Amino acid sequence: MVILAYKDIEENFKFVVLEVKKQVEDTLKVIESHNAKLVDRIRERDDYIDNLKSLIENKSFSRIFKASSGDKQEIDFLRALLVITHNLEKIGDYSVNIGDQFQYLDNHYFIKEYDYRSFYNELFGAMNIIVKAFYKQDIKLALRICHSEINIDTIYRRNFGIIMSKMKMPGNTQNLITTLFIFQYLERMGDALLNIGEAIIFSIMGEKIKIREYRALEDTLTHTGLAESSINNLDYNGIWGTRSGCRIGSLNGRGGNKDKVNVFFKHGKLKKLEEEKQSIERWEKMFPGLAPKIFAFQKDKNSAALLLKYIKGITLQEVILTADKALLSKAYHAFQKTVESVWRKTKTAQKSNANFSEQILSRLDDVYRLHPQLKNRGNRIGDIQISSLEELLRKFASKEKKLDAPFSVFIHGDLNTNNIIYNPDDKKIHYIDLHRSHNTDFAQDVSVFMVSNFRLPVFDPGARERLDGVIRNFFNFSASFASDNGDTTFQARLALGLVRSFITSTRYEYRANFAKIMFLRGVYILDKLIASSGGPWEDFVIPEEAFIY
Repeated sequence: MVILAYKDIEENFKFVVLEVKKQVEDTLKVIESHNAKLVDRIRERDDYIDNLKSLIENKSFSRIFKASSGDKQEIDFLRALLVITHNLEKIGDYSVNIGDQFQYLDNHYFIKEYDYRSFYNELFGAMNIIVKAFYKQDIKLALRICHSEINIDTIYRRNFGIIMSKMKMPGNTQNLITTLFIFQYLERMGDALLNIGEAIIFSIMGEKIKIREYRALEDTLTHTGLAESSINNLDYNGIWGTRSGCRIGSLNGRGGNKDKVNVFFKHGKLKKLEEEKQSIERWEKMFPGLAPKIFAFQKDKNSAALLLKYIKGITLQEVILTADKALLSKAYHAFQKTVESVWRKTKTAQKSNANFSEQILSRLDDVYRLHPQLKNRGNRIGDIQISSLEELLRKFASKEKKLDAPFSVFIHGDLNTNNIIYNPDDKKIHYIDLHRSHNTDFAQDVSVFMVSNFRLPVFDPGARERLDGVIRNFFNFSASFASDNGDTTFQARLALGLVRSFITSTRYEYRANFAKIMFLRGVYILDKLIASSGGPWEDFVIPEEAFIY
């Protein structure tokens, strides 16, 4: 670890820490000595802290702009420095707020009836180690700073409960409210300390990671015994945050740990990860190696962590967009072969219905929140009633109830091209992000896969031709599977699945014009379905122009 030694910035930073600590000390003196002159000193010092913060910002940004792209450690250090300084300045501001509140106590001894001292013990304990934690890159000290926020929250809740119970009694209302406001500012100082601790962890690990995620990662690794040394000797690389709130990262060993630790770490809501764990276990039982191996699963009250075997390879999306034709052919062939194997081996005679209409209706609010211009409220032209999309879907939902698939298969549940991994070395396909897997109509996976290609914001003619080719091939393959298995209403159900995927995908598309294209495709296909609802569904055929860009 190279310690960056910008002496001028380091000096400014240490002064910020010192001056902010003086601010907090003076608020304690105000409470204990009732000296109103100290409030003026707090206000005056606040301007000096603001000036120091501006100096650090100017110097840090100047160095960030001059740094080369290869100087990631240096840039991360400076980014963390800016976050820490900003939060120290916030603590200084909260000190001013506390000083201002003190004048509203008509009995200056009143606040001493409550446990204000415990707040300050935690604040001073954390502030005393900020400089050392940051410049020594000490993750244990950073964790202590983070933990102080938990303790301060506990102290605040305890005092809050007492104050609220006394608010029910007559008298002292002004003093009780003022004391509560002062304690709220002390609690906010704890929030700022949490941000400071997490910024120090970022400067050490090179990735933004919340303290609860770090704790979950540390506990999970300890539970498995995969990492014999400190977590500091591992490289954590954040990959993405899912729309369901999960944080995903890869973890690789350094030095002697290099071959021992090579895993995915996933942290998020308990229900989602429990569902994913159960789905992965089911996939592993039926198709060993298709889903990532589970190394560990740790949970607490509301969240959970999964440690999964790292899957070597590239996403099918990357292959389609960037690989040469030979690799694309091999990857798509392996994917199609895998899908066919899954469908054939998991096919049961149990009829199924994906309830696409209900899925669309449940997501329309999110679509309209992002794209209110797409909402059709219904209208009347003379004697002709024009129904809204919601009205059309509710009317069609009753027809969909009778449009069952003649069999069920075990589907991925979110068969986007970025949830499919291809390993060129062993030419195998792997599935990830499996918490939605269940037995249902295979048309759902087909529609999701087709639209996941369509909705990519790629408009180069060559790339679009490749995407359209993949969509067309998968449609033809799926239609052949349906025909081979006596599924005569597949195209009608797939059409409704495409309506669902086109319309609901717009809630993740910020480009209004492209969102409109997808939305209207969905409405167009729905119109085709409604127009055909009087005849046998076996005769319905999806027009290719509906799903080819």
